[in-house]
Amino acid sequence: MCRSTCVCVCVFVCVCVCCFLIWIVVCVASPALFTCPIYVYFAYILQDNSKPFPGTKIVFKPKVRAKPKTSLSQLLASTQLEIDRLTAELDRRSLSASRQDRRKAVNASTQEYQYAAYLEAWRSKIEKIGNLNYPDEARRNKLHGNLLMHVAVRMDGSVEQIRVVRSSGHKLLDDAAVRIVRLSAPFAPFPPEIRKNVDVLDITRTWQFLDGGTLFSSH
Repeated sequence: MCRSTCVCVCVFVCVCVCCFLIWIVVCVASPALFTCPIYVYFAYILQDNSKPFPGTKIVFKPKVRAKPKTSLSQLLASTQLEIDRLTAELDRRSLSASRQDRRKAVNASTQEYQYAAYLEAWRSKIEKIGNLNYPDEARRNKLHGNLLMHVAVRMDGSVEQIRVVRSSGHKLLDDAAVRIVRLSAPFAPFPPEIRKNVDVLDITRTWQFLDGGTLFSSH
């Protein structure tokens, strides 16, 4: 029994080897059979298995570059630049604050003599120039009204700003008031007692364009 089994096994192995050899010979004789998956796989094993098998998806992992380390000298230099920038900004703000104009708000109710005297001279000039240059159209159309105006005067008598705070209701009169201030400028420079304390006077006055075609400045 055992002997017959061994004989059968030997015969089967011989048949398989013969079939494989015949298949190899046929493949060599017919190159079209090279595309057979089994042949390709065995050829891949016999030739070079260091390369990926055909059809295998290759995933390339990106190389992670190590961040360059910051040296101590670079860190100190960067910190110093930031300190210099902040110092320059603080210096600029301090200089701007030191240059801020010293201002004084005055009106017809101001009691301090030095300011009241200057304001009276300012009002007198405004009314004189205003009546000499009263708008003809307003006189012809008998326009009248009151407006509140703010005028900022620098220490040298030049005008820094003109602003109509409350309109008269007539653009013609508002524009005429602004024009009269510009015609009256420059005003007298500040006297020493004002100049030592103030750079700009903020003058607020009520302007009255009367029915008779005259200009009057009151509080």
